[in-house]
Amino acid sequence: MTEIINDDIPNITMSQLPSILETTIGLGMVPLILGPSGIGKSQGIKQWADERAAALSSTVWQYGDAPISDGDRVFGFLDFRVALMDVLDTKGAPKLEGEVTRFLPPSLLPNVERHGKNGVLFLDELPQGFPSVTNALSQLVLGGHIGDGYKLPDGWVIISAGNEKRDGAQTNNIGAQMLDRHTAFRVSPDVPSFIKYLNNTGSDGRVGAFMRLRGKDLLHAYKKGLTNFPTPRGWVKVDKALSIPDAILRETIVSGIVGVGPASEFEGFLRMMSELTNWSSICADPHNARVPDRPDAIYAMLGMVNNKITGETAEAACAYIARMPQEFQAIWCLDVINDKRKVDVINTREFSSLRLGLGDLIV
Repeated sequence: MTEIINDDIPNITMSQLPSILETTIGLGMVPLILGPSGIGKSQGIKQWADERAAALSSTVWQYGDAPISDGDRVFGFLDFRVALMDVLDTKGAPKLEGEVTRFLPPSLLPNVERHGKNGVLFLDELPQGFPSVTNALSQLVLGGHIGDGYKLPDGWVIISAGNEKRDGAQTNNIGAQMLDRHTAFRVSPDVPSFIKYLNNTGSDGRVGAFMRLRGKDLLHAYKKGLTNFPTPRGWVKVDKALSIPDAILRETIVSGIVGVGPASEFEGFLRMMSELTNWSSICADPHNARVPDRPDAIYAMLGMVNNKITGETAEAACAYIARMPQEFQAIWCLDVINDKRKVDVINTREFSSLRLGLGDLIV
């Protein structure tokens, strides 16, 4: 459910972001997505654009890609970093034509021949932009044009995003006329959305299990003055660092990502996981394999089983999970349902039976 916080900007989760974008853009609005650094705002917006491109049977084009040959079959995604732009990058360079000054359209702005018939102009880091740049963009956001030299193509939409001063970002004042042209939301990191993302990127489940236990405090924990602090983007890096076999080196690297305290706690969690019932024991005797009674150990087991399970081992895994408290069974079932790799598991009779037995706990 959307929460309205004290400055009247609705607070949404990452899982709500796609529907917010789809609905506001469908109504002709320009969404402004605000939130802390590292929570995945840009990635979530890009993922939504990829899905829209797929629906149009189009290929996504970004800055740096090879020139296109057929704009009708290309969906552009232009990541326009407002903080790096000068007013000439938005308004264009002046050219004297007789006694009249004309502004030449900037090459970075959407053009059907260069960038595709349809697409998204993503105004990222909007609050970090110079006032002269955001003022020039305000006309584009409201009316789809800048002066008489540039018009946004009909198949293109605008999405804006950025960090706020409250999150430690250096920001410039955005004029009321620019804010009024947007429909603003503040997106906050949430554990279920992050675990779903991890599962769909091939994670082995260990970071997700730790987030189940400590994510409320450690998913995103910025404090003024810190160099290293936990963010969702940082925990994705930690997930990759799990390939480091040396525990001391791994903890040092993870400390450089999320900070010494969180890294030490995570390494302790990994040691605890290594002492739990192994997967082969679960498959061999799911009705008697030891089920932990501590919540942290149960979360660890859920992550391990979700990572290991296949359609062929679903019977043993479901029998083992069914011995846990129902609230943990529900968490595990939802993780499997949200994991794109587990379609063969979802279709098994054993998983369906376990899921149905939980009733209203699965929503």
